Amino acid sequence: MRASITGARRGTARVRDLAIGGAFLETEQHFAVGDSMHVEILSGSQPFESDAIVRNVTPLGVGIEFVEMKPEERELLRHLITELLGNF
Repeated sequence: MRASITGARRGTARVRDLAIGGAFLETEQHFAVGDSMHVEILSGSQPFESDAIVRNVTPLGVGIEFVEMKPEERELLRHLITELLGNF
């Protein structure tokens, strides 16, 4: 899956792991722990968007935590994950 990153840094990323609480994004952008971003995950019929905070940085990318999600955004993410799991 692809993701679009906006905020202090802009770019694209590949979503390697996705969970209700966050994701791991494979990206060439350089982030530091604590950086904020807005992420849009492009998969399924409706894109998922959330503000996020970088919690982990590796040479391959960043682990992010989704923050301040509204109940309807959480439900959209839950639906996306369920949809993805159905493809296995």
